[in-house]
Amino acid sequence: MDIHKNYTLGEIFSKCCNADRKKLLLFFLLGSLVVNIIYVTVYDAWLMGTPESDMDSYFYINAAHMLFEDFPSFVQKYGAMPYYWTYILFLGVMIAVFGENFFLIALVQAIISSFSVPILYLAAEKVSDDRRIPFISSLIYMFYFSTVRWTILIGSDFLGAGFMPVCLYFFFSYLKEEEPAKRRKYLIKLLISLVVYFTMRTIAATFIVCILLIVIWRNGKKTRIIAGSVFAVVIVSIIVVLLSSGTELHTLWDNLDYFTGLYKDGAIVKRLYHYIYAQDAEYGTFPFYWACLGVIFYRFFYYWTAIDVGVNNGRYYPRTTYAITHYLPNLYIFSAMFLGMIISKFRKDREASNIKLISGIIWVCCIVQILCEINANWRYRDIIMPMCFIVCAYGTVRMYDMLKNSAVTSKAEC
Repeated sequence: MDIHKNYTLGEIFSKCCNADRKKLLLFFLLGSLVVNIIYVTVYDAWLMGTPESDMDSYFYINAAHMLFEDFPSFVQKYGAMPYYWTYILFLGVMIAVFGENFFLIALVQAIISSFSVPILYLAAEKVSDDRRIPFISSLIYMFYFSTVRWTILIGSDFLGAGFMPVCLYFFFSYLKEEEPAKRRKYLIKLLISLVVYFTMRTIAATFIVCILLIVIWRNGKKTRIIAGSVFAVVIVSIIVVLLSSGTELHTLWDNLDYFTGLYKDGAIVKRLYHYIYAQDAEYGTFPFYWACLGVIFYRFFYYWTAIDVGVNNGRYYPRTTYAITHYLPNLYIFSAMFLGMIISKFRKDREASNIKLISGIIWVCCIVQILCEINANWRYRDIIMPMCFIVCAYGTVRMYDMLKNSAVTSKAEC
């Protein structure tokens, strides 16, 4: 770059996007590492719950101790919870090395989390050949507060968003590859990454099912029949296990009773460990079911706004603690994301097709989550953010191009 030349912002941005690929990956890795380490050093490691209540963080801490100190008891208590195994193993190793020095554990989590930003760049490259899209996606991911903040929680949350770019990379590599041998290799790597992802976060199951259904659908009628039969057997087996009494798993009736209780009370969101209620509703009557629809609406609203809710004298109000780091970035990210979804509907190229796939997965995850519990601090929505960043970047770039072309056309007509 000629330092004596006066470059426009557009030219500087274009040169950054088209810089050497290896240098860009290194930039995103180091940049993310710096951001995460600063956050870890400024804020204390976050322990959710207490040893007595055994909530969240201490659930993992106790499981990690038990894994190495009393393995038979670990198998009995946590063997039926494979969606926690990866973090329990990680935390067990960390405690064995550092003891219960949670600052050092959070620091290691921050280092691991940093790698997901350049991996998202690689995944976005598979989605689009326009280098502006992976650049913007990774740039947002590197600084996004709602994702960075989970690096200091002693819990598996940082893995939720952190490992998704790996799955996205293998997924779109598989879709993009035309050579049969390489395509099969990417499929194997994708399936392995999905299995690993399943052992990281419970909510990852929704994403995994979406990916598997897309892969099956694109493999022809014979594959769909075989896979459908396997799915049917698996689903029936799971239902039988859940209905069985005397298992270590929560029974189906336990879960139904739990969620019925939430809706009976009109629970909208869960902020920390205090439920916030929509309204009192008489269970089993029309007002109750109407209130349930209201709960679903409010959950959908909270899903896309990240407004933290406080309570004062029985009245609920939006907090402004994260006004800059939450609301303003989210206004841009989700506006551009929805715009990208709309634009992709009117385009027929491979890039638009990939954006439609990602958008569909985002909406499925949203629908599943609003029917379940939502935490006002974005804990359960963070898993979809890497996908949102890609669609946001797509919407930004395509809208910019449309406005630019429109301006050029208008100028030419004049």
